[in-house]
Amino acid sequence: MDPQTPKSHRRRRSSMSSGQPSSQPNTPERRSTVKKWKEGIPIFETGQHPESSLPFSFGAEFELQLRVKNGTGLDIGNYPAAEASFSVMRRYNFSLLESIAEILTQEGMDAVRHDMSSDDPLDYSKWNVVLDGSLSKAHMKDGYYPVEIVTPVILGDDQWASKIDKFWAVLLSKFQVLLDTTSGTHIHISWAHGHHSMDELRKISKAIVF
Repeated sequence: MDPQTPKSHRRRRSSMSSGQPSSQPNTPERRSTVKKWKEGIPIFETGQHPESSLPFSFGAEFELQLRVKNGTGLDIGNYPAAEASFSVMRRYNFSLLESIAEILTQEGMDAVRHDMSSDDPLDYSKWNVVLDGSLSKAHMKDGYYPVEIVTPVILGDDQWASKIDKFWAVLLSKFQVLLDTTSGTHIHISWAHGHHSMDELRKISKAIVF
């Protein structure tokens, strides 16, 4: 998946209805009041456009290979030589994960390196940087190390796209990205309020496919 793909999600939002009857005009008066997705459940508040608020929360997992860009000033040293031992490469990989978490945190995205071999669950209130064993190790000799970055739970409000865009802008300012057939992106969706109807589920499915 191309690193810029998350930006294209914004084009898909127009294919999802806000759940309001289409006969209602999108006037300033209409936007200035709190609307309901279902009885008693607000979907968007004052000043928000219905197209900007989605009725679900989501989380994403980005699986890719990263190499530190020259001149970034990251204090993890050069990547190990191709003939380095597996333990040396693994230590460097963990240092890379720590650096990514620190960079995201410095940019206002609270992040931690999570050890997937531990019994502790991921904290989905934070960005999690982990080592993904399913990613190819073939590119490590060229400095591209496997990384999985898991977003926190993100509410589908009018800020969701800017949060994802900021993440990619920060990541691409420090690292080169390599994608191969083992790379991927997973999106997990949960209903933000109440329960979904079949019509709402159909619209979300259509947005994913098209």
